[in-house]
Amino acid sequence: MSARVLVLEDNQELLGLYQKMLTSIGGYDVEAVSTIYDATRALQTRHFDFFICDLNLVEENSFEFLRRWVSSLRHEGTHVLVVSAESQYMPMVQELGIEFFLVKPVDMQALIDLLGRLKHQPL
Repeated sequence: MSARVLVLEDNQELLGLYQKMLTSIGGYDVEAVSTIYDATRALQTRHFDFFICDLNLVEENSFEFLRRWVSSLRHEGTHVLVVSAESQYMPMVQELGIEFFLVKPVDMQALIDLLGRLKHQPL
């Protein structure tokens, strides 16, 4: 059974890379979105095993978005992974109860390994 992954990233090249990498290894059904609006619509209508969220979108700040969603995502068993080029946000993200903070540029193999380990661990 494939794990469902929602990726919110406004850099189209990086968004495509996430989608290509996770799809190519198999075992992941990836939905890629570039706006908070599209992420909200996806989260309202479908369950995801993983949510990979860029913290610093060009035109939007996903921190408040995460604040609104993190509790219900954890309740649903969704693993939330935040990515950002700015590591100073790590404590703020951890305060939200988000355990995984990855610094850009993300090592794709390390991300794949992490998802593989988490796939078999309930929250």
